[in-house]
Amino acid sequence: MHPSHSPRPLTAAILLATAAAACSDTREPTAPLPDLRASAQSAPAPSPLATTTSGSAALELWPYTSDDFTNPKDPVNLLFVGNADPRSIRAALLSVSEDHSGFPLPFVCRWEDIPEGGIQSTYAAGTGWTGSAIQLACGDYAGLRFHLRLFAAGDWTIGAAHVEFLIPGTTEHQVLSWEVAEQFVTFDLYRSGVGGLIGSAVINDQPAFRTIQGQIVGLLASDPTLAPLLAIACPTGVQLPWACDGSTDVGILTDGSATILGLEGEVAAETGSFHRTSTVQFDQAIPKPFCVDAAFPFVHVNGPIELREHWVLTPSNNYIARFQARGRLLLTPVNPETGAMGESYTAMVYEQHRAMLTDRQNQVAQVVMQVEVPPASPFHGMLAIRFGVGPNGMASYDASLTCGG
Repeated sequence: MHPSHSPRPLTAAILLATAAAACSDTREPTAPLPDLRASAQSAPAPSPLATTTSGSAALELWPYTSDDFTNPKDPVNLLFVGNADPRSIRAALLSVSEDHSGFPLPFVCRWEDIPEGGIQSTYAAGTGWTGSAIQLACGDYAGLRFHLRLFAAGDWTIGAAHVEFLIPGTTEHQVLSWEVAEQFVTFDLYRSGVGGLIGSAVINDQPAFRTIQGQIVGLLASDPTLAPLLAIACPTGVQLPWACDGSTDVGILTDGSATILGLEGEVAAETGSFHRTSTVQFDQAIPKPFCVDAAFPFVHVNGPIELREHWVLTPSNNYIARFQARGRLLLTPVNPETGAMGESYTAMVYEQHRAMLTDRQNQVAQVVMQVEVPPASPFHGMLAIRFGVGPNGMASYDASLTCGG
């Protein structure tokens, strides 16, 4: 969800592909979430760690990001050294124009802050767990965009970038490539005048990390208007170990290396604050996220969600970002295969992100609450997730799911 963009569906068929995948899910419908609680004392260093160097500067890091301190989410594909504070990188990227002539893909966009991006963390020896206080995007939320998370780690900044598109009918983005986004960020830091390529280091999985569902790939391949998206996921001239025709899932390509960029000089950051409030009216069917009834694997969601975004950069170079989403929705159980519908009921949703980066502190936190009313009814439930990273590697995660009936 994003308050500044209206949906621009690529094709309604993609949602049907997502539905087909969800209908084949055989997981226990009321299985509880795993207890992955962590604290500053009990969240150990992940493994394995990778080491990279630039001159006399060395960085030992976990080459992935996570939203629970356990499971890898995205691969780290950018490392910044030199004048590499995330706020400096942000200022450099925000300074470049929307014209990306010279980049292999025709793209017109400006970088902007996106407090709505999900909070993630990564780990570096010496600094411990660190959170994505600054997140940037270039492109339309409802179309194709580049998404960059920045993690402060002492003299280094760790970056994780991908190019993604919004799956119509949902609020989920599908990652298409790690590699193209890595190249795009590098290209724009060159354009800003402060970034210079130092080298690269192989630190994580190759030739792919995570996958794109075959149904989605097949629809991209069958719709000529979506050919540019397919070309990102399955570039021509690259020998792939899978077919890009929808017959199988497709790996999200990565060569396992992170580009190392040395940053010199600085672009002056524009201080100030930004507020945005809007309402999104939902009227769509989505896979039921938890407490699933096998007879009704989908719910039709109807109702408004109020979105609030805020970020500020103070004259003291303190960066603060906040995001909040809340709403009361009407849910109607749906079986997309038979067309059957169940009795409608109410749900309340709430999500909040908070981030702060100063010369002394780097803190992020995320709270997600989803309550189906009444939560004790069969196949109703309540989901609560709390995730946070604070100073000195402090890390906390708590997830609880209660299903009724």
